[in-house]
Amino acid sequence: MISRVRPTTGLPPAHIFFFTMVLAVALAVVVIPVLPGEASLESGDIAFKTFSDGGEVIAEEGQTVTEQDLERIRGAGLLDNHFGFADILAAGIISILSASMFGLYLYLFRPPEVIGIRRLVMLGVIIVLWVAAARVFFSLTLPDSSGLYLGFMLPVAAAPMLVATLLDGGLAVLLAGMIALLAAFGAYHLPDARNSAGSIESLQMISALSLSSLAGIFAVRNADRVNN
Repeated sequence: MISRVRPTTGLPPAHIFFFTMVLAVALAVVVIPVLPGEASLESGDIAFKTFSDGGEVIAEEGQTVTEQDLERIRGAGLLDNHFGFADILAAGIISILSASMFGLYLYLFRPPEVIGIRRLVMLGVIIVLWVAAARVFFSLTLPDSSGLYLGFMLPVAAAPMLVATLLDGGLAVLLAGMIALLAAFGAYHLPDARNSAGSIESLQMISALSLSSLAGIFAVRNADRVNN
């Protein structure tokens, strides 16, 4: 009978647990805060929801917004970016799940390349910085009302390619999916992008970011194999 023995190399479970907790908090700090801005709405557009101020309806969902309606909506601050309790809870949950998934991989597979606190810190910094950069970048390029697709220019694949080159290929694949999910969530969790886009846009973003990262990982690994 063949039994699978967990590798003895790698990080101690206590280090992995502490890294998971710190990573979850850092991701929540990056994802939860609201960036300045307001939802995209112009005179002549169709209202994407019902706007009301003090119980008085200014514009109903599906109604054409006039210039007077737009001035009242903006004056009441109804287009300003803000998060409710449900938004904060969703961001916290996805941060905890992402960090837990990453920590579980480190515990189960124990990649021998990931040893020592320095490499853990490097991984954490790469993840948090890339998610923060994606959030800021998408806040500037979304919503894409002009159809320029500038959001897809973000080089998210650079982080997984770096991890695949320096550390482990399996870890890089996990990182590719994790960053793609967090980046797309951070992008379309912003009220201005969420109000002016459908659910299909977020799925397109996740697919594009993850597939481009996988293509970069396999290109790096194949080049490394040929070089060896």
